[in-house]
Amino acid sequence: MGIADAFPKQGFFLGKEPNFANLDFVFERYTQLVLENGETWIANDSTAQGNPTFFAQGAFTFQSQTFTSITNSTVTTTTTATTTSVDPSSVRTNFANPSALVAANSATLGTGSVNFAVGSTQNIPFTIVTSSLYTDVSGRLAPSPGSRYQYEYDKPANVADITGAWVFNNLEKPAPQVTLQVSGTGSLSGRNATTGCAYSGALTPRPSGKNVFNVALTVTGCADAGDYAGVSYSFLREKVIIDGTSVPVLMLFAINTAKTRVVNLQMAR
Repeated sequence: MGIADAFPKQGFFLGKEPNFANLDFVFERYTQLVLENGETWIANDSTAQGNPTFFAQGAFTFQSQTFTSITNSTVTTTTTATTTSVDPSSVRTNFANPSALVAANSATLGTGSVNFAVGSTQNIPFTIVTSSLYTDVSGRLAPSPGSRYQYEYDKPANVADITGAWVFNNLEKPAPQVTLQVSGTGSLSGRNATTGCAYSGALTPRPSGKNVFNVALTVTGCADAGDYAGVSYSFLREKVIIDGTSVPVLMLFAINTAKTRVVNLQMAR
């Protein structure tokens, strides 16, 4: 194990869920954002009320590394083991946080043990996220520039890319009536007509120069009322039925000062 393996790789990871009704694999519900300081934000789909079906946030550290050789033998290294050279297509590195902030089908946050693994199969990167509340396999790393997803983690965030109106995006399911407006200066306002929540605040490019916004958010008029801080980022997501086009989405996750509530806004336009 090298130093690069001690913390999760920076970047944005996007996972797919099989959609048997449409006989394709286009439900890109699972997202994982790892920032330059190791802070990790994990979320998947949303409920009809707009709450995350699963959410986790915290810093994750290396636990073990496993690989499978051509002869199918398995070797596991731990934090005290020496470096082992293996076929990179067979490596799986496990990370854990025993006290991550976690929510499931709710805006209420608690603490729980969350683990995830990154590795590759046939050189296709993937992420596995597991906890006592949730298990899923994410299908691939978000593509590089030039694909229809058009997300570049290493470029500076630009408010002009997200300026305008957004509506809540919940694929093929009833969704709350949420609207959000982002101005050219990064200020935001919005409303959840289902819950009565009103949103105001600002999105500012992250000082690290990565394609992520820091969020300062105030919520009023509902059970989620309070001041929140978090992250936001935008990318192009495939349409529900693949036709070669994509939908711009804006992901916004913010945690209140007491760390008891999370705001989950997964918007599109």
